[in-house]
Amino acid sequence: MTGKKPYKNQSAYCASKFAIVGFSKVLAVEAQECRNCYFSSENKKRNNN
Repeated sequence: MTGKKPYKNQSAYCASKFAIVGFSKVLAVEAQECRNCYFSSENKKRNNN
């Protein structure tokens, strides 16, 4: 549970743990948005040919 609950003398670990978890979640959201944009633009290209 360290990294999710506050423990004495663990501030640096908790901060870095949250940074990795938060960063991973943001990347997943952005990757999904990017993937959707890529595939929708590919479909538009196919439909125009």
